[in-house]
Amino acid sequence: MAQISIDTYIGQRMRFLRELSGQTQSELAAKLGISSQQMQKYETGKCRIRAERLWHISRILGTNINFFFENIEQTAGKKQIVLEKDNKRQAVHLLGDYHQIKDERISRAVCVLVSALKN
Repeated sequence: MAQISIDTYIGQRMRFLRELSGQTQSELAAKLGISSQQMQKYETGKCRIRAERLWHISRILGTNINFFFENIEQTAGKKQIVLEKDNKRQAVHLLGDYHQIKDERISRAVCVLVSALKN
């Protein structure tokens, strides 16, 4: 597993949600009132995201702000984390499969099941 900065990790999680929502960098940037270049810097971790802006991003992307910090493991007090790439790949496949469910009752049941399993 590769070690990356926390800023890079948060940027990758943001890009992941943005792509899942079907938005381009330009669209999300416009909603935040920033340039596409700034959005790209956030997603690559080259620029740190202020807490207030991260909160706005979480609202636009429909998630809890805690999503950006899940699975972070700090190493010996350094600002580095371990990124588990397989989790991202599995989540993309799971979401793709979920969106193919046509019956609304079944999709709700899947959400209830996943919510119950996380505890």
